[in-house]
Amino acid sequence: MVSGLLGLVEGYQKAAARVRQLLQGPHLDRAASAQTLSELRDQQHSFWRDYRRSALGLLLFLVGLLGLGALLSRTSYLLYLVAIGFGIFSLGLISLGLMIQGMRALRRHWQNIEQTAVAIQTQPSALPAPPIRALPKWTVYSKDERLRHFRRHSTLSTPP
Repeated sequence: MVSGLLGLVEGYQKAAARVRQLLQGPHLDRAASAQTLSELRDQQHSFWRDYRRSALGLLLFLVGLLGLGALLSRTSYLLYLVAIGFGIFSLGLISLGLMIQGMRALRRHWQNIEQTAVAIQTQPSALPAPPIRALPKWTVYSKDERLRHFRRHSTLSTPP
């Protein structure tokens, strides 16, 4: 369970760092980037809340087992075995329920952040702004009109 928690945290942190890096790229507009960053912060907050829930389940099991062992240290061996067995079973069910619920939520957060990274990565890059063309000098007639007029009234044309 501990290695599963650490693996989920490591994967999530790598994915979150990738999303943060993609959001700082030049291909996103600032409004979408800021909105996604705030969503990322909210998702990180809920990720760590679920992580604490999973860790609480593990802590409950270990502390409960330690406390039960300390309370039963001066009892008979048979009572000690029965009580420890019952304690492991009951504490194990409670903490397993907390841990599985928390780890499912952690996995869901990790998948969401991975999907966000893929969605940002597949967005097309923003097209560069077209260059501003210099305005032509002011003329009464455009070049096309002058050429058309010249062809129509040309003195070099062949006689019919």
